[in-house]
Amino acid sequence: MPPRLDKITLRPNPVTGPLLVTVLGLDRSYPGYLRYLTTASSLKRQTNFIALAILDERGSDYLASHFRAAGLTEGFSGSDSSAQVARVLITARAQDICRSEALFGANSCASGGVLHRIGNDPLSPSAYHSLIQLMRNTQHRDRARVLSQGCSVSDFTVAAALRLPLPLVRQEIISRVHAAERIDELIVAFNLMFPLVPEAAMPEVWQSLESLPPGRSLKRWLERVIDKVPRFPISGPVSDDGETTFLSSPRAMREAGLRLQNCLGTRINDSLLQRCIFYFWHDPEAIVELQCLSKGYFLVRGVHGKANGALDGDVLRKIRAKFEATGKVLVGAESAHAKEINRCSKLLDVWNRELPDLHDDEIMDLMEVEDAA
Repeated sequence: MPPRLDKITLRPNPVTGPLLVTVLGLDRSYPGYLRYLTTASSLKRQTNFIALAILDERGSDYLASHFRAAGLTEGFSGSDSSAQVARVLITARAQDICRSEALFGANSCASGGVLHRIGNDPLSPSAYHSLIQLMRNTQHRDRARVLSQGCSVSDFTVAAALRLPLPLVRQEIISRVHAAERIDELIVAFNLMFPLVPEAAMPEVWQSLESLPPGRSLKRWLERVIDKVPRFPISGPVSDDGETTFLSSPRAMREAGLRLQNCLGTRINDSLLQRCIFYFWHDPEAIVELQCLSKGYFLVRGVHGKANGALDGDVLRKIRAKFEATGKVLVGAESAHAKEINRCSKLLDVWNRELPDLHDDEIMDLMEVEDAA
């Protein structure tokens, strides 16, 4: 049995945010507008909100003139442009309002579905302007399509659709953008990683994105992208020879980590971001970790034997001598001029990841190197 109409109560949806001031201005010119807006459908509310964003920027005369050109003000005799706008926003259909050249114009067909998915709450005015830019500009047709395909519509997804590199404007990515800073992060990650990935590997990259479970973050997908990089965008201070091999790729780091039974495979992103690089020392087998410094210098951060075991002091001194001979590799003060005072480091609960038993008579201080450069 259908419910009786006199028992149905419409729950008002409040109007909040920056557009509230504009709404109140229209309500003064056309009393009852605010009350109407609180009970309008979600589609009609969003149509009003996007028109209000234009009104706030361009003024009521601008919007009223476009409504007149669209034939939406017929039958209204008043001269107050604000009242004309309010009346049109109440009485006209959402599709007709969107068709106005002040909003989406001829490209209004897909706008209704996009506006409906926003819900009842308003976006920011800047998001509405970006949405108009996306839907109206034919150059953004591919970007707008992702919003028309069922993707959620929010301040962040609209900004992502407009700002991300076009290859990243995909529903699998846009739907996972929940913060403005994530857009900037994705732009930087794209510019860093994708030029390094061979063209032949790109179909597999996109296939892995499409297969990403809905609950998984983009981090897992980006790890798969990084695995396709054949070489890091950085070189080391020592050329490969019979003693050392530069671990120049994610694959090389993973294989070395498995060989030496350590967690080197989890440090791939450090090399990609040029924070640290790693060398394989052949005899005895070990990993040499170098921290990347400014002006092309490096700092020895550690030497890790199999299963992170310790190495003989003579081996450590040999490793250090080889890398320091380049003139570009330094060691920490705790292994140089501050070695003696660091003998009490464990007592003070300061644990050393540096080379513990290296003797040095002529270590250059990092500040001296920076000044000399």
